[in-house]
Amino acid sequence: MRSIGSKLSDSGLIVAMAAGALALGLMLLEVLLRYVFASPTVWTPEMVGIANGAAFVFGAGPALRGGAHVSVDAVSRFMPARLRDAILALFFIALALPVLLWIAQAGFDRALNAYLHAEVNDVSPWRRLVWPHYALLTLGVIGLAIDVLLAGLRHAKALRA
Repeated sequence: MRSIGSKLSDSGLIVAMAAGALALGLMLLEVLLRYVFASPTVWTPEMVGIANGAAFVFGAGPALRGGAHVSVDAVSRFMPARLRDAILALFFIALALPVLLWIAQAGFDRALNAYLHAEVNDVSPWRRLVWPHYALLTLGVIGLAIDVLLAGLRHAKALRA
């Protein structure tokens, strides 16, 4: 039977893959419109950036769960398993989780403020509303925080075994 954490990671992986495919599709569309029809869009570069950002934050949790994240194994592989689990449980729960929750809170505040003030991207000629992008990134960070919590709990559980 699969756990809830596994289902969350699978859905995050699906979103990350979809966002990556969307970014690739948008870039191909822009190339087609620009060079075949000589009619580039003003919105494609921003949409590619949004899709790439979503792929990054929604893919971070599944990468952590699958062990595909960057880690320094030069020292940890020589540690006893209990010491490594203690260090990782402490890192995930006491350091990484509070930082991610702080980032999520800041992202939520930023998205809400942008929504309430109808903030637009002044750098782009498209001048899109920015709150959906902030909200999407905040959801991805919350998903990563859940995966970090689950990873910390797994290491803490391994200490009790």
